[in-house]
Amino acid sequence: MAALVACGLGSTWYMHSAAITRGDWLHTWANDPSKQGEVPHLGHTRIVAEGRMVARPGAEVVVGAEIGGLITDVRVQEKSTVHRGDVIVVLESTEQRASVAEAEARINEIDADIRYFEPKLARAKSMTAGTVSMVEMEQWQRDLEAARARRVAAQATLERLRFILSQTEVHAPIDGTVIARHVQPGQMIEATGRLLTIADLSQCRLEAEVNEFDADGLVVGGTATVTAEGYPGQKWRAKVEEIPDVVAQRQLRPQDPGRPSDTGVLLVKLVFLDPVPFKLGQRVDTTIEVSKQAEVATAR
Repeated sequence: MAALVACGLGSTWYMHSAAITRGDWLHTWANDPSKQGEVPHLGHTRIVAEGRMVARPGAEVVVGAEIGGLITDVRVQEKSTVHRGDVIVVLESTEQRASVAEAEARINEIDADIRYFEPKLARAKSMTAGTVSMVEMEQWQRDLEAARARRVAAQATLERLRFILSQTEVHAPIDGTVIARHVQPGQMIEATGRLLTIADLSQCRLEAEVNEFDADGLVVGGTATVTAEGYPGQKWRAKVEEIPDVVAQRQLRPQDPGRPSDTGVLLVKLVFLDPVPFKLGQRVDTTIEVSKQAEVATAR
């Protein structure tokens, strides 16, 4: 019996030692890079983002009033085509015109004084000594110089009043289409108040909101495909034109409830390669292809 018990204990100890040794060997073999191939992480091959149609910088302008006053005429409607320099809004200008007329009359008065003093002083200088005293000549010289100085000041005042008068007519700053009209005739407007919004609709591009964590692989010139609700089965080609260097807050609320709305985004700009029927500000979906070089770098 003692021999059997000893044999049983010995067998148990041997099996336990063998199990530990075999387990360490299997664990070592499983973690040995030379015994197994590394599984590469291929990353994403495309980026899906939502975006909207926007105007290029300088292609959309909110026209404001430089001075306050009563609007007497709005010469354009929404969808009206305007050209740079066209008069689009007119403000009441009765007071400004009266100020200009007053300044012009003041200049005419000073010119009359100058026309009086100049020949008088010239005749005095041509007379023989003793006919006119030096005190009188110096007085006439001072009056002439003072009249000329008053004319310079009056001319500057006239130019300022004419500039204010010119601001009662608001001109179109760019060629484009009126996309919003913010005022009506008879309305009072304050200085810097909004009047109209003009946009060059031929200078539009797509602004896609790419999640900040999906930006790996974005390159300028990358291809993309654009789709939109209301156009089933239709796709339009585009390419990446500009990738910003700063992360911004999301401006569009995600239509997919499963997508986070509090993450930062890159406002990637894309230019269309095909004619599109989209309106300014319209919401679309875009799929941007990741470059092959970015895929290889991610896998490595």
